[in-house]
Amino acid sequence: MNYNEFKLAIKKNNFKEKYIFIGEEVYLMEEALEKIIKANIPKGTEGMNLTKIDFKDANIEDLRDSIVTLPFLAQRKITVVYSPEVLIENYSNDIYMDLLSDLGDHQVLILIDNGRKIKTNSKLIKFFKSDEIILFEKLKGKDLVAWIEEKLKAFNKKIDSKNLSYFIQQSGYLSKNLELTLNDLENEILKVVAYSEKEIIDRNTIDNSMIKLLDKNIFDLLTSIGEQNVDSSLKIFSAIYLMDEPVIKIIYMINRQLRLQLAYKSYKKANYSDEDIIAKLEIKPYEYNKISAISNRYTINRLTKSIQTVIETEKTLKSKATNEKYELENLIVRLVSANYK
Repeated sequence: MNYNEFKLAIKKNNFKEKYIFIGEEVYLMEEALEKIIKANIPKGTEGMNLTKIDFKDANIEDLRDSIVTLPFLAQRKITVVYSPEVLIENYSNDIYMDLLSDLGDHQVLILIDNGRKIKTNSKLIKFFKSDEIILFEKLKGKDLVAWIEEKLKAFNKKIDSKNLSYFIQQSGYLSKNLELTLNDLENEILKVVAYSEKEIIDRNTIDNSMIKLLDKNIFDLLTSIGEQNVDSSLKIFSAIYLMDEPVIKIIYMINRQLRLQLAYKSYKKANYSDEDIIAKLEIKPYEYNKISAISNRYTINRLTKSIQTVIETEKTLKSKATNEKYELENLIVRLVSANYK
C-alpha cells in the first residue's frame, strides 16, 4: 500500500492491528505516525497510550509489556518500534511471530524500517499482509508538485509550473544518485521563502536563494577537508562523482572555492567590510555566508599550498591518460593529510 492509499484508510478510521513502514522518506513516515496518533489518542493521554521502542537499546520484553497493555481513555494503544531488523538478528522467528499473531483491535503496532534494512523475503515481512506494508518512497509527479505547493501556501507563496519544475531540478531531489529526502527539499523551500519578498516565487528568487547542488557538495567537501576527516571527505567526493560531472569541472570548482577562501581571508585580514568583500569577490550573499562559515578551518598558508596541490593534479589529468577518479581521491587525501600551518 502506498502512502496516498494509507492516508485514505486513516481518514476513514480504518486501522489494522499492525503495520510495517518501509522506505526512505522518513518525513512521510513521521507525518503518517502523527495522523495515526491524532486519530486514536486524545491529547494529553500520550504518556499512557503511546510507547516508542528502539531495539538498539531495548529487548523483546519491552515490546511484550507494551502490546499487552490496554489503552486508557483512548480508542487504541499505539506501539512504535524502531530498528525492527534487530528482531530478526537477535530473536527466533517463533518468539516475535507469537507476539505479532494476535494483537487485538485495541492495539496498533508500527514497525519503522526506514532504509529497507529488512529483506523483502524475510519471514518478518511475509508475516504482514499487503495492506499492512506501507511504502514511503520518494514523491514524484503530481504528488511532489502538490506537496511543494502546499508547503509554499503555508507561507502565502505561489509558484507557476515552469518555475516549480526548475526548483525541483535545482534541488536535486529526484536525482537517482543522491540520497536526498523531503527534509532536504523542505530546507530548500525555506531558503526560497526567506529570500522572497513577493508572493510569487520566480526564477531569480530561486537562483539567488538556492546554491547549486554541485556548489553545495563542494562546500561540504571543503568543510570535511578542513576538519581533516578523510572518510567523510571521500564519501562526499563519491556523491559528487556519481553526479556525472566532468572531472575537470570538479577540479575547477574545488580550485575556485579555495581561491575564494583565500581572497576572503586576505580581505578580512585587511579589515574590509562584508559588503566590500562580496562586491570584490562578485558572489551572492548566500555563497559568501557559506565561505565565511568554513573560513576558520583554513589558514592562508594552508589555502595557498592547497591551491598549488590542486593545480598539480589538474596538470596530471590534462597531460596523460590516467584513472581520473583515483587522481581525485588521491588529491583529497593529500589535502586532508597535509600539515599546513
